[in-house]
Amino acid sequence: NHRFDIHSARKCQQVCDSSLLYASYSRGFKSGVFSTSSPFAPAVSPETLDAYELGAKTDLFDRTLRLNLSGYYYRYSDIQLQAINAAGATQLVNAALGHIKGAEAEITYAPRIAVGHLQFNVNLTYLHAKYVSFPNAIILTPRPTGGNVQTRGDLSGSDVLFSPRFTSSVTANYERPIASDYKIGGSITWYHNDGFFWDTQNRVRQPSYDIVNGQLTLSLPKDQVKVRLFGRNLLDKKYYSQVSPSPTGDIQQPAAPRTYGIAFDFAL
Repeated sequence: NHRFDIHSARKCQQVCDSSLLYASYSRGFKSGVFSTSSPFAPAVSPETLDAYELGAKTDLFDRTLRLNLSGYYYRYSDIQLQAINAAGATQLVNAALGHIKGAEAEITYAPRIAVGHLQFNVNLTYLHAKYVSFPNAIILTPRPTGGNVQTRGDLSGSDVLFSPRFTSSVTANYERPIASDYKIGGSITWYHNDGFFWDTQNRVRQPSYDIVNGQLTLSLPKDQVKVRLFGRNLLDKKYYSQVSPSPTGDIQQPAAPRTYGIAFDFAL
């Protein structure tokens, strides 16, 4: 059985009609479990998370600007991670302790314009995530002839995997009515990822990358049918959707290149 329970306490203070300050504490628990792919391996210990957060939510300038800010600190104990054992099978292991500190900002601006609806969204995230204590971790060292040699060592102080230091996104949306209750619109999004590590030993890194997506839409009356012409990864950036280090080598799966398409959305 695999269970994750959360118990939390939250304190909010309404500063005025358009501003809210809050503080919260949460404790999460994920039970210990045997690995289905390695049933004879020892069960991992339960994972716990203590989460602290401070933040503010505000609506400004006659509610045309929304600004949400938050800062948080997470303390993970006995983190459960997927690792590849010497036989090449996936196995759950525990990292002893991890600390995550971060801050987020969400900005929404919707200026009042004569025709249609225009909205800008900005999201900024800073993250500092470290394994404070990680003894007896699996370490993979590349062989000159191919593959990796597996040993064990102390990875205390390494970055938590899949944890970019900085990410951001900016989106612009515009929609306006046209004849006979039809609507046309468009949106474009730019996303930046500062890069992260695919493994706990911080050997295999995803470099920073930028993705631009966009679409044009036509909505029929009552929004029952919407036609979307979309483009993804318009700059044709090369990056990975998955990298899996293992004793046999580092298996890499590239992300999709520049992609175009048309889609139809139906509301029943």
